[in-house]
Amino acid sequence: MRPPKIAFVHDYLFNYGGAEKVLEAMLELYPESPIYTSMYEPSRISDVINRQKIICPQ
Repeated sequence: MRPPKIAFVHDYLFNYGGAEKVLEAMLELYPESPIYTSMYEPSRISDVINRQKIICPQ
């Protein structure tokens, strides 16, 4: 059986708050998973999240 393919979807990565802390915790479990989001501002997001592959239609 193949391992599951995991991807995270976050409405936007524009501020750092509780939802982003939860995303960081989930990334500890699945560190290779990409993140899909509608808005992304790297300067306002943690290094843990910025190290991930982030797909954003900008």
